[in-house]
Amino acid sequence: MSPFSFAERLERAPELVAEATRRLDRQDFDGAISLLEPAFRAGIDSLELARALMQAYEGAGETAKQEALMAYGRPGHQFSWLEMRGK
Repeated sequence: MSPFSFAERLERAPELVAEATRRLDRQDFDGAISLLEPAFRAGIDSLELARALMQAYEGAGETAKQEALMAYGRPGHQFSWLEMRGK
């Protein structure tokens, strides 16, 4: 848990969103999530913060999908279509 109080987190929300947006631009989805999640869990649910957090989750999910698909394409890996569909 962060050492910041609720009031301090609320005050810092615009700064967090700005830093998270910079991280999202660099495709640092984990970094953006680590900045925003504690504030969101503490009850700071501004629209900008929620949007940035959802964008980070979506980006992390897409990155994970791409990495999984690349792993399936490696030589020597046999896969079934069920694996590719995530079943």
